[in-house]
Amino acid sequence: MATTRTFSISSPERFSVAGRAFFFIPRSGALVEADPAALALADLLDRDGPAGRDEPVEESLLQRFAAEYFDPKAAREAIEGFFTYGILAGPQLVQISRPKVKPQPIPVKHLITSVSQACNLRCGYCYADFGHYRREPDMMQLETARKYVDFLLENAGGSPQVVYTFFGGEPLLNFPVIREAVRYGRSRQAAAGTHIQFGLTTNGTVMTQEMIDFFVDEEIEVTISVDGSPKVNDRLRPLAGGGGSFTLLADRITPLLKRRPTPARVTVTNQNLDLADTFGALDAMGFYEVGFSPVSTADPRFALSRADRDRFVDELEGLSRRTLETIPKGRLLGFSNLLQLIRQIHEAERHEHPCGAGMSLLAGNSEGELYACHRLINDTEFSMGSVAAGVDREAQAEHLDRLHVDQKTPCASCWAQGLCGGGCYAVAKTETGASSSVPFEHCDSIRRWYRCGIESYAHLNLHHAELLPRIVRASKTLERYEQAPV
Repeated sequence: MATTRTFSISSPERFSVAGRAFFFIPRSGALVEADPAALALADLLDRDGPAGRDEPVEESLLQRFAAEYFDPKAAREAIEGFFTYGILAGPQLVQISRPKVKPQPIPVKHLITSVSQACNLRCGYCYADFGHYRREPDMMQLETARKYVDFLLENAGGSPQVVYTFFGGEPLLNFPVIREAVRYGRSRQAAAGTHIQFGLTTNGTVMTQEMIDFFVDEEIEVTISVDGSPKVNDRLRPLAGGGGSFTLLADRITPLLKRRPTPARVTVTNQNLDLADTFGALDAMGFYEVGFSPVSTADPRFALSRADRDRFVDELEGLSRRTLETIPKGRLLGFSNLLQLIRQIHEAERHEHPCGAGMSLLAGNSEGELYACHRLINDTEFSMGSVAAGVDREAQAEHLDRLHVDQKTPCASCWAQGLCGGGCYAVAKTETGASSSVPFEHCDSIRRWYRCGIESYAHLNLHHAELLPRIVRASKTLERYEQAPV
């Protein structure tokens, strides 16, 4: 028999749930249950043919595996399974390097615009310079907002639905432009064959009944930024003129919560690490779901230390356990961090970039200039053209090539690379000074969170598999322009 040379290219990460073994396979994003033969083969490859080094595994080694552990049929089935899931691959697959990204049209499925570069709050941790985005406050003009609508429809690439999110600053300070832009979009979408799902993120403090009626009538998805109980929120999110914002927020948004499912987004600092308390308070207020995202700042008043990040993941794990406990009781908690991760694992969605920023997602400032994402508005490193000139495809291709997960050395050997995608560009730039870097001190907590998600998914698959389709559907309704990662 001719010798067959194969290569071990993707060492699976091992998990144990309820006494059963699972493999998570980085390259494919697949989570599969491992039988004794697969476990033994993984042991043998780790010992005699280290995964991830492109070292040959001879047919003789596979024959020894069959002789040492199992009968030939069981051994062959395990080996074929490893090929199927990409743990083993032929040398032609290993030796081909990733081709350089070439400029090409990429459909825009999500556009986020800074309709107001001003804000009535003074959140100390604000990455957007209190909404100014490194420029003086400026309100978007209606003509510019209409151009953004036209741009989105013209670049949708035939997508049946796209998303247009109004952002800020505080977008509701420019509500007349939002209202007219939505009406304009509704008048244009039928001819374009693309439905626009409008949304916005607001601090809620300037909301009026007129606005709420409009949001309900137009089915606009409204996300509220709030950081916890009244005492916590007032400390972290004060009004520009002084004083707390929670009472004003609660009074203004309560009518909306009663009429339309509304999510809350929480920025977690070193001052509001009790996630269970925050979730409970916001759930009791009537929020449809709650997502948590760690602050990214160098300000020691708010920045998370390593111990804080450990506590943050502890809290996420606690909420995950609580979510799993409530599912058999007939209630699905709106804990969006876990539900979105379960959907990603269920669909084996592998990320080559952390999100769609600079690809299917673009952001625009109040003057019509395009950038990779809303957190990087007015940052020239992430300039992507303009609504007038169109997308700068050269800049887009360079962005996608330079920031691909395979370009980041520490990510190459990380089992969670396909879940993480190399990490948020804005976070990397804030905390390391370079968008192409990886904040190494975050990686352990990120892997802990992904491990929690994988174990939670495996638990559901073992005990409540019939509920998974419902959970995945629910998670899709919770998807936002901005995920809530660790």
